[in-house]
Amino acid sequence: MVATRLDPRWSGVDGIFGGHVFGRVADAAVAAVEHRLAALTVCFVASVKPGDAEIDLEVVHAGRRTATSRFALVQEDRSRAHGLAEHTQPGEPHLWADRRELPPRPAVGTHPADGQLELVFRDRLDLRIVENSREGRPGGAWVRLNEVPADVSLDSGEAVLATLLDVMPPALYTRDVKPVFVPTLSFSAHFRTDVDVDPSAWMFVSHTTSWASGSTCIDDATVWDADGHLLAQGRQARAVRWAA
Repeated sequence: MVATRLDPRWSGVDGIFGGHVFGRVADAAVAAVEHRLAALTVCFVASVKPGDAEIDLEVVHAGRRTATSRFALVQEDRSRAHGLAEHTQPGEPHLWADRRELPPRPAVGTHPADGQLELVFRDRLDLRIVENSREGRPGGAWVRLNEVPADVSLDSGEAVLATLLDVMPPALYTRDVKPVFVPTLSFSAHFRTDVDVDPSAWMFVSHTTSWASGSTCIDDATVWDADGHLLAQGRQARAVRWAA
């Protein structure tokens, strides 16, 4: 068991913002295995609350080139999230990597389409939205942490990337009738293993809601560095909750 703390400064709609949960799990996986974290999948079975928790992490394979760890986040004697982390040896030079031309960074921050300005975790971010995701159209935003990562309970570059993959609200919030909550059901992220990330730097998050129904949706996100180089990609399935 690895003791961890879910920082209340990352609170969201119902408990802790999912991006911070991803980040804390990523930190535990990074600390447990010498190989670089290449992929992370987290499945939620209950909301995660602010405060102390434990991550029950087991390395189920430790090879020369790859490793796999399995984990469960336990809080108040209940498993609230579980999943797998895949690790690989660092240092192999990339054969190619996606790069894109990024839009200019707005001079000031912009409120996300969900209108939920009271969400505590947003105070941790300098979020400058270029365009909100809409039905059939992607969006994107420049973002960086307002504080030193370690001061807000993020210890690794992978943890910062995992957090940023979750900052953009789904396109459902740009419809006339908006949901009240879109909690994560499952989240998968893939990280480049040949670069060291500056966790305090400006990054660009591109985002799209690839599919949606009245009860679930699928979101895709990519994090790029300020020069347009790909750093991480993520996909998550969300539940969609409407006003009663």
